[in-house]
Order: sequence, then structure tokens, then C-alpha cells
Amino acid sequence: MLRSGRQAPMRWGSADTFVSDNPWAFRMGRPIANEGFLRALLEYGSYDEYDIYCTDMNSQAAFQAWLEEHCSDPAQRARVTALPHVAMASRLAQLNYDVFHFGDFTSLLPHMVEARNRLASKPFPITGITHSLDGLLMSTRYQQLVLSDLAPFDAVVCTSACAQQTVRKGLAWARSSLGLAEDFSPVSLERVPLAMDDALLQVPERAEARARFELPDDVVVALCIGRVALRQKADWAPILGKLARMRAGGGLGRVVVVIAGGGDEPDFALLQQLIVAHGLQDSVICLPNFAAELKPYLYAAADFYFSMVDNFQETFGLTLLEAMAAGLPVLCSEFNGYRELVTHGETGLLVPTTWVAELPSLFRSTEGLIQDSLMRLYMAQMVAIDLDEFERSFRELVVNAELRRELGERGRQHAAGFTWRATIDRYEQLWERLRKRMTGSSWKPRSGPPRLKQDPAHAYGHYSSSLLGPEHSLELSELGRALLEQNNLVVRYEDMTVLLSDAVEEQILGALAGGPCSLAQLREICREALQTEAGLVDLQVLWLLKHGALRQR
Repeated sequence: MLRSGRQAPMRWGSADTFVSDNPWAFRMGRPIANEGFLRALLEYGSYDEYDIYCTDMNSQAAFQAWLEEHCSDPAQRARVTALPHVAMASRLAQLNYDVFHFGDFTSLLPHMVEARNRLASKPFPITGITHSLDGLLMSTRYQQLVLSDLAPFDAVVCTSACAQQTVRKGLAWARSSLGLAEDFSPVSLERVPLAMDDALLQVPERAEARARFELPDDVVVALCIGRVALRQKADWAPILGKLARMRAGGGLGRVVVVIAGGGDEPDFALLQQLIVAHGLQDSVICLPNFAAELKPYLYAAADFYFSMVDNFQETFGLTLLEAMAAGLPVLCSEFNGYRELVTHGETGLLVPTTWVAELPSLFRSTEGLIQDSLMRLYMAQMVAIDLDEFERSFRELVVNAELRRELGERGRQHAAGFTWRATIDRYEQLWERLRKRMTGSSWKPRSGPPRLKQDPAHAYGHYSSSLLGPEHSLELSELGRALLEQNNLVVRYEDMTVLLSDAVEEQILGALAGGPCSLAQLREICREALQTEAGLVDLQVLWLLKHGALRQR
């Protein structure tokens, strides 16, 4: 049934499942934001149909299992169709999509632009969201975006003004590096923030939460939740060193620091070594890879939240919002998207940071040779957090309960606007604006072959002994004759069943049962009977040759 009396269904598509199969990763950063988006889209979205294209048949099965587990409403599930990527080409030609959206604006989106421009029955907006914007690959990804022939009704969805500025610079650099006009890129840079899991708005009782973690009621708990990874997130050494000196100076005797998050064993081992080296093992608690259901209790058990991120991998700061939603005052570094979420003295406290004005020449010259994660570390090691200001703010939050209450309450009010319902509404308003822009646009896609990848048939055509051409004559083998009666005599891999057609196979085998035929004749037979394009006939013929069902004469 169409929604709101529409004459035609509103169709939403993506070549991104938004779901991670990593048992821990889904609880942190991009995976948790993407899965939260998908859940909210299916719950609050107003589109009639949602087409999710999955990597392969295994990915499709995993997505369908996720859908059964996390989408309890049969009516919501009925709007979702899961298909493998390889099924997209024919559906783009047959169906009218209203928008395609991606949980990342780089890896798949440029190729989706080329697919739309070449295959779609009618154009539609394509959007993708920003997450991490650092790393060497971003340079080539910006170039891919520029070369993919984006339309004025496409958009990069930036989660923060900081991300917006970074993408604008990146696209300008890409155009300049490719010898194009630097100040022009048709793609729209829109701003839609991330949102929180609505369940986090329901904060457990403090006493119950403290009991869960065996925390006395009379201690002040400073909490930090996030990925524990020196190269990817934050360097704890300066902060732990400062906390040790602060403790030695007095006034922190009843303070407990809780560091909870996801990470690999070596990263937690390093963190534990730092804690012991600074003599903080009695006042700093580590909770590695904690159960997801414990997160609300962590916030409820804390008195304030702090995060001294110094890594360029961060662009938003979802845990800051979660902490504010739980009523916690926030102390964080004044860095990237963090500064947009926290207003100093109103919804939290910001600690100034300083970075280098110009990278050492050795990095500019060898950046492509240095491992990406190591380059992240080198860059972050030049980000200096004002440790004196950190101490002043940290101590103030420890001793001033009234300040904690005031900042926490204002933070709670601020975070209330970052719900998934509101975010999905922002997205639908954005997609509607882009569709209207498309309607009034004179934009036409560039003609010619794709610019992001070469033709494999051209690149590797010299590998085989010969190339199958229309003049080649083919005949049935004994296996081929047997297949006319029983088609389970050859292995058909699950991912190949999407491409192989029983009807095309019957036409090929039936024609050859009457005697040898050329490939050109088989193409024509399948075209007349089934309207099958020549390339798919060639695929089926070569697959039958591969399994010995056909022979070349």
C-alpha cells in the first residue's frame, strides 16, 4: 500500500547494508552510527520501499537475519528488499529510484554515481555521510568523487561544520590536482548531525549503576568511553601523567577514573602499562570491550564525562552526546567536531589544543610510504592539549557538584535535539530538496566510458589462449546433453545463481541439441526468445564451456 495517497511508490536504495558483522566494532563510532541510522530509517522513514544491495549472497543472508532480529514489525520488514550488488544493474534500468544513500561518502558512492549515470531509467540524488576524514586514501577518494561526474543534486552529508570544511578543501584540492577548476564542484555539502540511540535517554538509577560496578557512593567518578587505540583515537599518556601529578598534589583522593571501550588486546595492554607506570592502578579502572547493555549503567554511575581526543580520525563525538543525554557534564578537548557539540561554560567545558602550522617536510615527502595508522599517530603526537587548563577544569568538576548539575542539565537539554526521529526527518527534508533541485536542473551525465576503472576485457585480454567471438562454433558434449534432462549435474555456486539463467541455458542447450551453432546464432536465439543481452549469453556459454557441457568446434 502506498503511503500518504501517493500515485507511485517512493523508492529508497543503497549499496551499503549499514550493518557490521564485527562482534565489537558495532558498538563504537561509524558502525554504531550506521546501524542506528538504518534502524531509525525503517522505524521513522516514510518511503514505501527500501532496496538494500548486499555484497554477495552470504552478505544478503546475514542482512536478512539482522532484519529479522532487529526489525520486529512485519510491516516495516515488508518494505525492505535485500539483493546482491550484481542485481543492481537491471533494476536501475527498470525501476525509478528517488534517492540512493550510503553510510560512507567515499568507497562505493563514486562508483554508484557512474552506475546511475550509465544505467538508471531516470536520474536520482545520491548522498553519503562523512565519518573519518583523515588518512592517505582520502586524497584518492576525493579525486574519485571529482572524476565520477557528480550532479548538482548529489550531496555529501557532513556531520559537523568541521567535516564540511574538510570536505570542501578536499574536493578543491582534488580538482586542482587533476587540472580542473579548483573552485567548482557541483556536489552539495549538507550538514546533518549524527544521533543517539533513544534508549540512552532512559537513564538507570545511580545506586543500581554504582552497585553493578562496585563503586562506592561517596567517590567522584570521571568516565571516558571510546575506542582504545593509540594510533586511531587518543593518546592516554599525557592525561594519565597529568592525573598522576594532580593526585600527588592532593585533592583527588576520592576520585575514580573509568576508561571503557573497545579495542585490541595490545592496545589495552599498553593502556594498563601506562596506568601502572604512573601508579594509578588504584584509581583508574579499565573496562575493555564491555557488553553493550552496560553502556547506560556506565553513564548513570558517573559524575562527569571527559574525552581528550587528539586524533584526526575523530570528526563528530557521539559519546559526548550520549553523556549529555544522560545528564553528565562534559569535559573535552577543543578539537574538530567536539567544539561544535559543547559550548564552553554552558553545556560543558572545553580544553584548548594546539597543532603545527606546517607539517615537517619529511612527512609531506614520505606520507604515501608511511603506514596510514602510523601517520595518524605522528600527526596526533603534534596535537598538544593544554594540560594546565585540563587540570583546572577537571578539579572544578570534582569539587563543584552544583556546576556539575548545571552543566549536566543544560547538556541534557541540548542533546535532546539529537534523536534519531529528528535526524531521519532532516534526511527526508534534504532528499526532498535534492529531488526538487534535480527537477529544475539542466544537468546531463558525461558521455563516454567510466573514468574510475578500466575495462578488464581490455586489460587482461592477452591472458587466455583465445577470446570467444561471434564466429566461434559450439556443440554439445555428453554432459551438455545430460543437462537437458537434469540440470544439477554441475556445481552452481550460490553467487553465480544470480547471474545464470535456467531459461537462457535451456535456449542454448536446446539450440545446440539440433547441431552446432555459432555464438552469434546463440545470441540471436536468446535475444528473440528472452530479450537477453549478448554479454549475458556469452557469460552463460563460457560457464557451460568451463564445466565441459559445451565444446568449441
